[in-house]
Amino acid sequence: MLVKITTTEIDINNELKSLQGNLNIGGIASFIGTVRGDNSLHSLTLEHYPNMTEKKLTKIAQIAKQKFSVNDIIIIHRVGEILIGDAIVFVGSNSPHRDDCQNAVAFIMDYLKTDAPFWKMEKYNNGETKWIEQKQIDIDKKNYWG
Repeated sequence: MLVKITTTEIDINNELKSLQGNLNIGGIASFIGTVRGDNSLHSLTLEHYPNMTEKKLTKIAQIAKQKFSVNDIIIIHRVGEILIGDAIVFVGSNSPHRDDCQNAVAFIMDYLKTDAPFWKMEKYNNGETKWIEQKQIDIDKKNYWG
C-alpha cells in the first residue's frame, strides 16, 4: 500500500506499472482526477495539513483493503497550485477479480472527496479566487458505502 502527498506531477504510467507483477492479479483499476476548467479558470490550489492528511488517506486505504478483496492500493494526491488538465489524484488497486479493484477505487474516491483534509481554491484569470465548498452529491456518494 502506498499513500503519498506530492507537489510534483504524478507519473501515471509508473504507478500503473507498479500495480502489475503479482501473479494473483485478475484486474487493475485506476482513477485519475484532473483539474477541469474553462476559459476563466487559471488553476486550482490545494492546501492540507501534513501528517494529518497522510494518516487520513492511509486510514481510508486500510478500510478499502478490509472491505474489498484487493492485493494493493495506491493513493497519490497533489497539493499546491495545479494547472488545468493536470492530474490532482491517482488512485489504483489490483485484485484477483475486477469488481473488488473497481469498487475499492470508487470507495476511496468517494471518501477522499468528503473525508480527506484538503482545501481547494480556484484561481481565475482575472486574479480573483474562490474557495470550493463540499457538495451534497459527494456526501451522498460516500453514504452509499454505508
